[in-house]
Amino acid sequence: MPSEQQKFSFLSWPVIVLILAVVAGLGWWIIQKDTASPVTVEVPPTKSEASKKKPLTPIAPVIAPPVTSDAPPTPAAVPREDEDKIHAWLTGFDDTNEIAAAILAGWKQLSEPGRTAAAPHLLNLVPDERFTALADILMDPTTNGEVKDIFFAGVLNRGDEIKWPLILRVMEQKDHPHSQEARNMLTVVLGKDLGDDWPAWRELMRTQLLKQVQP
Repeated sequence: MPSEQQKFSFLSWPVIVLILAVVAGLGWWIIQKDTASPVTVEVPPTKSEASKKKPLTPIAPVIAPPVTSDAPPTPAAVPREDEDKIHAWLTGFDDTNEIAAAILAGWKQLSEPGRTAAAPHLLNLVPDERFTALADILMDPTTNGEVKDIFFAGVLNRGDEIKWPLILRVMEQKDHPHSQEARNMLTVVLGKDLGDDWPAWRELMRTQLLKQVQP
């Protein structure tokens, strides 16, 4: 008859083997579970989170600058007939006085662009003692603005006895395009603005001119 110890050992081996197998299987399953990659589920942002995102700054469209009306107008082309006349006057005489006289004689025959083209030649040819003819053109209300611009600029290069009395005449002509400019000049030169008291302006001008010629 086997002893009590032998009986226990013989009956326990199958149970021990079974327990070990179960434990080994359980351990392997736990290890596989821990090492498996977790599945990530992307949760869409809630409405409150989406509203926190700043909108993209819109790109401003490129707009071409508007075309202003301040640009000077393109000067009109001088007719070929006027070009031929001016060329004939400039080359047909040796004396500058004769050239100036020819241009003045044919002035009304020229078109407006032709007069504008001839105006600088007159300024270069007419001396101070004959500047009255140019002064009359400058003060003529029918003279175009381009010619008035040229002659008024030319007046500033003349002697005081020609320049200042003519500038005073321009100031008196209220609708002249250079009337205000003339007033500004005379106010600085004479030291005061006498408004529309033209006799007072003339007397002050005469006094100032006399001071310049006196020794």
